Amino acid sequence: MSVFCPQCGERQSFERVPIGVVANCRRCGRQLGATEPRGNPESRVGTYVVVGVLLVLGVPAVLGVLAAVAIPNFIKFQERARAKQPVQVLKDKDGRCQLKVPASWKPRTDLNSEALIQAGNPSSEEYVILLGERREDLSDKVDLAAYGKLAIDHFVASMTESPGSGPPKPLSVNGRPSVQYEFHGTSGNVKVAGLMTVIETPATFYRVLSWTLTSHFAELRPKLEAAAASFKADDPAPASAKRDSPDEDRLQNWLIVSPNGKVTVEQAAQGAEGAESCVVTAKRGSSALWTADSCLGTTLDFRFVGNDGQRLVVLHKLPVADHGDRAAEVAHVYGEGKLEYAVHAAGAVRNWKLLRHSGTSLLWLEGVMGVEGKAPAYSAAGDAVEFTTIDGAAQKIPLAR
Repeated sequence: MSVFCPQCGERQSFERVPIGVVANCRRCGRQLGATEPRGNPESRVGTYVVVGVLLVLGVPAVLGVLAAVAIPNFIKFQERARAKQPVQVLKDKDGRCQLKVPASWKPRTDLNSEALIQAGNPSSEEYVILLGERREDLSDKVDLAAYGKLAIDHFVASMTESPGSGPPKPLSVNGRPSVQYEFHGTSGNVKVAGLMTVIETPATFYRVLSWTLTSHFAELRPKLEAAAASFKADDPAPASAKRDSPDEDRLQNWLIVSPNGKVTVEQAAQGAEGAESCVVTAKRGSSALWTADSCLGTTLDFRFVGNDGQRLVVLHKLPVADHGDRAAEVAHVYGEGKLEYAVHAAGAVRNWKLLRHSGTSLLWLEGVMGVEGKAPAYSAAGDAVEFTTIDGAAQKIPLAR
């Protein structure tokens, strides 16, 4: 070991000797005190501390502490890596529609013969297809909610051992009103899970189906969601498109479907336009539940019906404020076609000073007419209508009487 003499300034080396043995300076003879083993005493202290921690806490506890620090950093690294993955833009043959997908997904032709776009990565079992159905081939009474329900039910029925689909999730895909469903099932003896996103444009209902193996769904869901969210279409309504009947253009003509798909409510205008009355019919299958001889809403409103068909809730996107903002009727709740109660702006919006205006109408809901937020939707259980007012208050109206 090396020892420094404070008297003569000489640094001298000694062989390793037991702790406590006294050494003398060879030059001046000063007693230098007890010698220490070779090595840095501070490094030994650090070693003692580590050993002490292991003895007190135990190896599993120390490994747990290390994991708590390392795992979040590893997850962040993975997220950054995924964000930097190269992507590609795939278009249909006419160049009107496009999807943005990972570069590792290659265009395919064997997934669906009617697909406008189809791609996938067999090695990781990730797939996507884009389908479209022209609105001029459908009744004008079929809106986004009704079409989405019909589409997901038909798709789930084509699989075996399927528990069905999750509740509809309202979205806006690049400014297009949309609804998304989660599905699980077995296809060709393989368990799969994925998302169906139904997107409404003036001329077409599009469906983006993205899926993977059930065991990979939780991990790959962000990719599947991103593929659907990337949808874009140059799809204006054809100027020459004509309805089969002028009645079909009326705002009073509409049809909605309950969350479980078993009940429908249809409103049909009667008489000359501008002076019409309406007939509303609720059915379970082919059996009528109730009828009403009045107009209960228009296609501009949000309309919801309970699974038992008894209660109808109408939220008005743009309620008219003829008698002041706070007195405006923003929603109506009907029981078997008869008005149960009206909801006024003063009762729905707690901070009514945040109400906005569009002409003589009010903007009172999030997710509507350019107001950021989530649009009204059925609850996960399908037993209520959930919505958020413009002041950020989350509310619900029960669908059971």
